[in-house]
Amino acid sequence: MNRRTGPRQIIVSGMFAAVFFLFSTTAASAALGEENLRQNIPAEGLKVYFIQLTSGEATLIQTPEEETILVDTGSSFSKDELFSFFNEQEIRHIDRLVITNAQDEHFGNFKDIYDTYEPRQIYFPFYLEDYFQQLELGEATEAHALKRGDSLEWGESNIHILHPTVPLSLGMKDNSLVFQLVHGEQRFLFMSEATRRVEQELLNGYDLHSQILKVGDFGSLEASGEDFLKEVDAHVAVIFNRPEYYLEPEVLERLEESWVDVYPVKQHGHILVISQKDDYDVFMLPPKQDS
Repeated sequence: MNRRTGPRQIIVSGMFAAVFFLFSTTAASAALGEENLRQNIPAEGLKVYFIQLTSGEATLIQTPEEETILVDTGSSFSKDELFSFFNEQEIRHIDRLVITNAQDEHFGNFKDIYDTYEPRQIYFPFYLEDYFQQLELGEATEAHALKRGDSLEWGESNIHILHPTVPLSLGMKDNSLVFQLVHGEQRFLFMSEATRRVEQELLNGYDLHSQILKVGDFGSLEASGEDFLKEVDAHVAVIFNRPEYYLEPEVLERLEESWVDVYPVKQHGHILVISQKDDYDVFMLPPKQDS
């Protein structure tokens, strides 16, 4: 497999914080306080935050053009955690909101997000178009129904929609919005809740190689097939949390056999990946503690 050889920067936090600068043959570390830890994050690049929630998925993307994009809104049970993260990051407005699936783990806080942050662009799988029309969104909001083959440009980034297709699959999971975000040489693959059935379809139609994989279906046994993982050949895999599907040993084994660095948000906190087009850095950030 093609492994990444450039320097990678990882921030590790718990009771203590350390920054590790990893090269092919050397390593060095320095202890930092939490505030210094966060200040050490580069200001430049495409920032992708995989947000630690008790239940559900939410990913915040900040572009070099200073646009803010939210992919999914987490479960309604995690509303306080989500809004706490936005306060930590001083988020005042969301420009684009992407909904990959209508289940609570992805859609649970939609109304609160829409009312509070007033996104001007909303994207969703095409089969939800009637539903979004019934919501009577404000005149300033544009709604975009997406399907396989669609492409978007968000500043320096290109978005390629890989799923869903027409006709639709039978289950809601397999009608999820699956897309690849491309920033220079770096690719992020967002699988939502797509299972092995969708993975097999994608294997027949796309170059799936991606440095960063958002693992499908919360790391359940229904997703992350061996052939799929081999084709993606990811360097980093992020797993969101849904209590009933937490870290299936067989899925972890498949990922580890693929030489992937696995980051479950339940264990590591918020996972931040910063793309500089030709390279990327990974940071693990604990939620800020109330003083």
